[in-house]
Amino acid sequence: MNKHPNYTLLKVKKHRGMEGEGFNALLALSSDKKVIAEVMDEGSGGPLFIRPTDKVKYAQFVSYVASQSVTYDLGDGRGPVEITTEREGCVIEEILEAFEWQKLIARASKTSIVFRLKEDPNDSYRKVPLKGRAKDELVKAIYKKYPTAEILSQ
Repeated sequence: MNKHPNYTLLKVKKHRGMEGEGFNALLALSSDKKVIAEVMDEGSGGPLFIRPTDKVKYAQFVSYVASQSVTYDLGDGRGPVEITTEREGCVIEEILEAFEWQKLIARASKTSIVFRLKEDPNDSYRKVPLKGRAKDELVKAIYKKYPTAEILSQ
């Protein structure tokens, strides 16, 4: 799920870097797809490179990021810690995760009804294969068995 619904990434291209996966993308407004910055992660362990293409809209993005609580769980038992530097890059990474999640759900939805329960972790889903069955009948069966189900299929 996108924590930042006013922004999206366009033309995402991933590549292998020296220390993991990198990507190139365009940061845009969700409403009209107006590009506000070019973004590049070399995959070298360093920060994102951000080149604003619309300085006014990018300044609004920076203000938006400043107003958000940006946290990250380091997995050391302390829980989420507040990020104080590279905040724009962290928010763009969250937008990328949401983009990839939507792509994954769209792919799984081609052959299955995709859903999750309220108690499921946010990064998981369940699916029931279509196998020639009608989508609306499967959705009814899912709701009958799991009243708290959230259908993710498009």
